[in-house]
Amino acid sequence: MNIRTYARTSRPNKDKTISVYFEYKRRPFFTGEKVFPKAWNQKANSVGSGFSGSTQINNRITEKRTAFFKIIEGHPYASLDAIGELFKKYLDKPAQLKDIATQVVNETPKETFKEIMEKLKTRNKHKWAPGYIKRFTTITTKFTEFDADFSLENFTADWWARYVSYCIDDLDNESNTINADSKAAKKMIKDLTKEGHKIPVDPVELDWEYIEPEVKSISWDKVKRIADLDLSEPLRATYPAARTFWLIGAYTGRRSSEITAMSTKNFYKDKEGRWRYTGTVKGQKKIDVPILPEAIALLTRINFTVPVIAQQTVNSDIKEIAKAAKIKDTVLKRSVKGRKVTEKLVEEWETIHIHTGRHTFAMHLVEMSAGYVNREKWISDMLGHASFRTTWKYINLHAKSIDSMFDQIISGKPQQTLPSPKALFGKASRTDKP
Repeated sequence: MNIRTYARTSRPNKDKTISVYFEYKRRPFFTGEKVFPKAWNQKANSVGSGFSGSTQINNRITEKRTAFFKIIEGHPYASLDAIGELFKKYLDKPAQLKDIATQVVNETPKETFKEIMEKLKTRNKHKWAPGYIKRFTTITTKFTEFDADFSLENFTADWWARYVSYCIDDLDNESNTINADSKAAKKMIKDLTKEGHKIPVDPVELDWEYIEPEVKSISWDKVKRIADLDLSEPLRATYPAARTFWLIGAYTGRRSSEITAMSTKNFYKDKEGRWRYTGTVKGQKKIDVPILPEAIALLTRINFTVPVIAQQTVNSDIKEIAKAAKIKDTVLKRSVKGRKVTEKLVEEWETIHIHTGRHTFAMHLVEMSAGYVNREKWISDMLGHASFRTTWKYINLHAKSIDSMFDQIISGKPQQTLPSPKALFGKASRTDKP
């Protein structure tokens, strides 16, 4: 049983003292003790020995901690609110500890938050996309790690504010991660409210001012430098697999979850001899698109078998591989932590991660289609975007393509149409399925 003693040094009282608390399952319980900030030893979580009355205060805190432990031990199924009420009774009448520690309270075991969420996922496993299931699993884990005694009845705006602070300060979550938690929590409230659960928080109070993460890509020639780097004697055994995984993303534009799920069933040849990728992407959207010659060459070489490797390993390894490939141009790195945005100059290899491959593929499509009409639809289909808004995020970041469109409009040149798939993707050499 983990009970922590601490003083809120950042929140002094009106008399300039600070209050001492016990923390149990992330819930603070006031001990009734107050000390001056200078007297409190934060490392020892007690009053320093050099201060007057320190022994008496520390003995009282120890005595109250023992009583608090007995109250919890005597009521294993009681809510934290009930524990708090019993502890207050003890503080008022310490001599009655034995009666208080054994006092009967409503301790009927009720369905836990985890059990409720598991039932919700089971009921909807055939309706929801895998991403939804994963996100609900994630918030279930994060909510209960933050507050082990979390229940839907305790889900208030204040609880959410403390949870967000925990995500930013303790987990170092970025804006888009908290935004994803917010969306999943709103969906959870909507579905569980329909089933009769009472949840105090208003979904509007979970709104998160989302800061769009930066779209980082590298030039196509740098992708080739990563692909051509000699890894015959890698510094780490996982380097070859990490590079292959990352290159599949750069050559096909697929997300890491889609690459992990790839198999020979996702590839086939159409009537005109083009290799194509077919599958289900984010949001259960089905796509069927041709693939680049570079992708065909790589997938053929590995026999259409994607290496099994953790995303974290790919993220760390690809940086080292890019560094070895001398991708060291100085670039501006924009980081978003919660609502705080910071920028600093770094070498480009430091900005490369698993999703950079998809961004790079997208920008390569933008370059290839510069000056052609209807390219937004084509790029959107190739990437599997649900809306053009996401596609424009890439197009508007590419100055060369924007200039091409501007020149075409101003000069009055005839509009072009996109080149044929054969011109863009070439003709495959194989005639059978992988």
